[in-house]
Amino acid sequence: MEQLEFVIPITTDVESVKEKYPYEITEEVIEKAVKAAERYIGKMNTFLEVSKLPSLSEVITTKATFSALVSDLFQHYLAEHSRTLTKNMYHNGHPDLVPIDR
Repeated sequence: MEQLEFVIPITTDVESVKEKYPYEITEEVIEKAVKAAERYIGKMNTFLEVSKLPSLSEVITTKATFSALVSDLFQHYLAEHSRTLTKNMYHNGHPDLVPIDR
């Protein structure tokens, strides 16, 4: 089974993090969200493999569909790990995440 690996640059420079990420999002929150999304996809593929079903990469043939899945998972877990953001509950709402007080 092919393992997907997400690689994002993580900086330890606190000042650049403050400038880079709004709403008090830190590299730790982003890293947790990415790892949670990666775990989710890995567990899905493990289940499919054990069940003798095609892997996600075999079933999802368009890159846009897989990209949307990853994006939705990241949004979900970013909201879950953030103290300041939540999912926009409006159908097809933009932006995907909004401050909790809205």
